[in-house]
Amino acid sequence: MFSRRTLTPREQMVAELVAQGRSNPEIAQSLGISLSTAKQNLANVMIKWNCANRTQVAVEAVRRLTAPPDGASSGGASEGGPVPAERETDRVAPRFADVG
Repeated sequence: MFSRRTLTPREQMVAELVAQGRSNPEIAQSLGISLSTAKQNLANVMIKWNCANRTQVAVEAVRRLTAPPDGASSGGASEGGPVPAERETDRVAPRFADVG
């Protein structure tokens, strides 16, 4: 059954290019389509994904189009994938005994 939220292959390409930070003219040139067609495809993505702007489209594209299928592994460290670098916010500050 067709879902209103299902993107066409062209709309998926547009969403991926938006996620890469491409402008509408760059998207049109990359796909060999007119600027108005690129804008219409982006508008369709925004409607189907309920996005208010292209930044939301970019976030959704990364989430929806790069996520592993249900039940699939994300390829984390336990499976030989890359180990994420430690971030400053991941460290716990040392605790010092109260001086009193």
